[in-house]
Order: sequence, then C-alpha cells, then structure tokens
Amino acid sequence: MAKTARLNAVRLAASESLVSDGLVTLREACRFLAISRATLYRLMQAGELQSAKIGKGRRIPRSSLVAFAARSLDARATTRSREDLTPKPATVAATRPRRRAERWR
Repeated sequence: MAKTARLNAVRLAASESLVSDGLVTLREACRFLAISRATLYRLMQAGELQSAKIGKGRRIPRSSLVAFAARSLDARATTRSREDLTPKPATVAATRPRRRAERWR
C-alpha cells in the first residue's frame, strides 16, 4: 500500500513538472512544430509527444513540444554530418551531354 502511494506521489510530481510551463492546444502545437494535424496525432499515438485529454479537447505540455523539437534537431544534425562525410557518386545522366531533343521537353 505504501509503495503504491509513493509511486502515485512520484507520478503526480512528474506530471506537475510537465505542465508547469503550461498546456497548448493542438492548433498551437501544429504551428509551433510546423507540421500537419495528422502528423501531430501520429506523434502522440507513437508516444513521441505526451498529451492529455481535458474535457473534449487534447492539450500538449509546452515542455514536451520543446523537448521533441530539440530531439528532432539533434537527430537532423547527426544525420546530416554523416551524409556530408559520405562521397556521392557521379551519375551518368549528369556527365553525358544532353541531346537537342531533350532540351525542348
């Protein structure tokens, strides 16, 4: 019983720290992340964004949005740095001269 009470207290403290910055609507979250509503729902369903249903609407903690954006930027930076290091092969189409008929298409 005491273990359950402690666990509930820890969960409540974690929830309070998430909402201390405030909650935003789905429309505000879409604008902040510059994504569609469908993508936002996919992120919530996948567990990448935390959300809470309050009444009929859903709200997302502001801190969750900022953390997601930071993770996305970090992932992009590491992916791009690896892509920049890999040599890109020249394609045949880029090296051969274009025929006159292809220019007018």
